[in-house]
Amino acid sequence: MPLPQAHLYLEDPFREYWQFIPEKMVKVDFAFWTGRDIVAVEIDGASHIGNPNHVTKDRALLRAGVQVVHILNNELMEYGEKAIDCLLPDSITRFWRLTGEDGRQKILWSHNPLSWNMARLSATPDRKE
Repeated sequence: MPLPQAHLYLEDPFREYWQFIPEKMVKVDFAFWTGRDIVAVEIDGASHIGNPNHVTKDRALLRAGVQVVHILNNELMEYGEKAIDCLLPDSITRFWRLTGEDGRQKILWSHNPLSWNMARLSATPDRKE
């Protein structure tokens, strides 16, 4: 299940000492727990491209061990649910697997936890200024 508008608390990995209160909190559009890792999904418009604050946030998330997936608004509008299925990792969309006698993994159930409707609500058309 996705956690919409998730707030993640991060620590600076370069800090020399441990501190009980995390130094930074960031908001992501959706977060998932895969059983091993946290995956953050950001629905991005043109205002995010090249934005220094966005880049700094991504770096902090990556240093904290969070996998970050970006889905562009125009990808959602053009491809719909296919964009979500193609860009989210298998640990989220195809977590229920079975290994067959031949050693190959067989997908028993494909699940798209970030439904097209939920993602569409997060996407906003890019404004032309």
